[in-house]
Amino acid sequence: MVSVTVVIPTKNAGERFETTLERIRQQTVESVEVVVDSGSTDGTVPLAESLADEVVQIAPEEFNHGRTRNRGARTSPSTNS
Repeated sequence: MVSVTVVIPTKNAGERFETTLERIRQQTVESVEVVVDSGSTDGTVPLAESLADEVVQIAPEEFNHGRTRNRGARTSPSTNS
């Protein structure tokens, strides 16, 4: 089976974030979700911890579009096995 890693940078992802994670799980490929959160205060982190494979928390000032995604990719369990 094909394996796909989905890296999702978040900060206060909002009401539809749960649906996003659930829909990724419904795909016909094996997926690994890595959420990199940069300071959410709206419940994004607990939700991610309950549904995603990996959650990385960074300080908001550490966020950088490229580096944050690269960090998520390096964190993926599929790249560390």
